[in-house]
Amino acid sequence: VLKQILTAYSFRNPSIGYCQSMNIVCAFQMLFMTEEKAYWMVTSVCEDILPDYYAPSMIGCTTDQAAFEQLLRERMPDLHGHF
Repeated sequence: VLKQILTAYSFRNPSIGYCQSMNIVCAFQMLFMTEEKAYWMVTSVCEDILPDYYAPSMIGCTTDQAAFEQLLRERMPDLHGHF
């Protein structure tokens, strides 16, 4: 079922297709809802809630990582020093 949902989504949105971690998002949804609802939830996450996470450039993910690094540097410099 997981493969079916992800394959269906890749046909719906070929500009994204399948990106790493979509399987985790989808599998989590499948724990709590039907196959169809999980499909629409994955669609909503990828297109509405976190659209830049699942773009080829992954700019949303990159931006969030940079913001997290900056916060870590400012708020927890000792911990930041380990990275």
